[in-house]
Amino acid sequence: MLNSFLKLLLALTAVSPVSLTWAIADFSRNGFTPLQGYAVIGGIVLVVLCYAIIRLAKAKTTLISFEASSVKTMDNEVVAYVVTYLFPLVTPVGEVSVTAQLFVLLMIVFLLSTAHAFTFNPVLSMLGYHFYEVESKTGVSYILLSSNTITDVKDVKSIGRLSNFLLIQT
Repeated sequence: MLNSFLKLLLALTAVSPVSLTWAIADFSRNGFTPLQGYAVIGGIVLVVLCYAIIRLAKAKTTLISFEASSVKTMDNEVVAYVVTYLFPLVTPVGEVSVTAQLFVLLMIVFLLSTAHAFTFNPVLSMLGYHFYEVESKTGVSYILLSSNTITDVKDVKSIGRLSNFLLIQT
């Protein structure tokens, strides 16, 4: 299982594309500023961290057998995230300060890292992962990350546990 710090970083990577979108929107309004460069670099660092965290987790996680009673895709949540990423592009100039944007970003990261919820992560999707909701034979629902396309509950055989409700198929 991932420790609290790695879970926080993994949650933070889900919102990293917002930094790129914000930098593009701010550049179109104000020309280049150093803050935009920092936002782009920060976003790139978070993508690299996401890749490293998943690689580490796959290497260190103990595999356990898992019998799923149902499986359904969660990749359709991408639409909600696309809208979130486009928000900085349509916000009126000067309406939302950088401080307010950072506060909202930190609140989202805090909530994602402390709740038992893990939501669609476009960076993981870009790295080839799909998101599934799987239910165990005991009736507990989990989110499963898999680089495979799962079309049958029999495709879920062994998993690694990243957190209490987040699993990864290796």
